[in-house]
Amino acid sequence: TVPDPLVVHGRNSWRIQYLDVGNSTTIDFVIYAPDASIDSTYSGSFSINYRDDYGESHTDTFPLGLVVVGRVELVLYGEMIRPQPARNGSKVEITATLLNRGTVSAMYVNASIVPNPILRLTSESTTYIGEIEENSQSPFTLDAYVKDNVKNGTYPVVMKITYRDDQYVDHVFNSTFYLTVVAVKTKHTASQETAVFSILPSEQVFMLVTIVVVSAAILILYRRHLSRQERSMQPGEAQR
Repeated sequence: TVPDPLVVHGRNSWRIQYLDVGNSTTIDFVIYAPDASIDSTYSGSFSINYRDDYGESHTDTFPLGLVVVGRVELVLYGEMIRPQPARNGSKVEITATLLNRGTVSAMYVNASIVPNPILRLTSESTTYIGEIEENSQSPFTLDAYVKDNVKNGTYPVVMKITYRDDQYVDHVFNSTFYLTVVAVKTKHTASQETAVFSILPSEQVFMLVTIVVVSAAILILYRRHLSRQERSMQPGEAQR
């Protein structure tokens, strides 16, 4: 028997035909407790009626102490990795949402990317979400960088979720994502330096040609100016 508002779900009595000396049996029963009874304590009892080998009837009653606790049920959904595929050396963003389908709040919720050989983690690779109340959700984002030496392929990325329930018990669960990486070859430093130095002489040549052309144009204009002055002075000299 259990007091209100608790209710035994299903059968509340069982019949065992015979139980020999040294043998045992298991009786399973479920007690339903409404949300309003969370964090409350109740007293019940469990009675056993039996008859011994001499035909005498006996009744034994055992007290039941019941403590009603809440339930945290975190569900991860809407997982997405962007960009997909990603290039080596690029930044990737993981977004998801946590939903609490339980009856009490999940406390100290934290999400983080588990260290792995393909990602370079930063301070943005973990996030503290805090409290997620019952029947509530919380979106979050985690960032990381693909390492430069990662080759083409699809790699697993594990996200770890930790939280504490109303009984101060810590819990943890993981969720696995898959990231596709497209490797991009980077040019060797020596070739880059050669390319840089090959550009500089052409620029210098262009500047030199420009200076020569401008100087030649100025010289031609100056000579034309002198020629005009000489022509303007010749008639006067003839009259003398």
